[in-house]
Amino acid sequence: MEAYNVFKNAECDGVVSVGGGSSHDCGKGDRAVAANDGKYIYDMAVFVDPPYLEQIKKSKLVIISQISVNTTADTGAESTNGGMGIVHGLGHGLSVLCGCHHGRANAVMALPLERYNEPSGPDKFAELAGAMGLDMRGMTKMQAADKWFDEIERLLADLNIKTGHLNEQFGLQHEDLEHIMRRQYENDFAMERNRIDFVFEDCIKLLEDLL
Repeated sequence: MEAYNVFKNAECDGVVSVGGGSSHDCGKGDRAVAANDGKYIYDMAVFVDPPYLEQIKKSKLVIISQISVNTTADTGAESTNGGMGIVHGLGHGLSVLCGCHHGRANAVMALPLERYNEPSGPDKFAELAGAMGLDMRGMTKMQAADKWFDEIERLLADLNIKTGHLNEQFGLQHEDLEHIMRRQYENDFAMERNRIDFVFEDCIKLLEDLL
């Protein structure tokens, strides 16, 4: 809302955001408020259930331009902060409950959660391996996908980022898991775009294994 006040007082006609997820999300929120005549940002919140596509119609279409200049990688906020999948979605819960930086939350959960997704689309992970310049000659799609996981594991080790151990690293408690699922992930747009359909029990087990 502070950004909107600057936007309005300076009579701006567009937004330039520089940084990562927070900067770009702020810019998107600024544009949404401006397009809706200063409507308070929280009053535009929508939920997966009831059907959010119907709720969205209550707000005006955003036609104000935004240029996003990235100084970070991985959050994907420069594109669309909804529909990012299970890593991004469950990372939200860890960030909020434990005060963990969202990029780090994604990193410590990435390997096991993407392993969960791997059987549904090894071709996509194989493409990622190719984009990283890995030699995949003579490999099946699944073998190439496994190479991507090996490379990400090496990268995380180089960055001194430990996978899992969420209780030890951030204080996440077992009783927090259902709270994350019921109060956050079940109503997170990230869940809707995951390659495997949401199953409550499976997701709880994934979090339990990460404790």
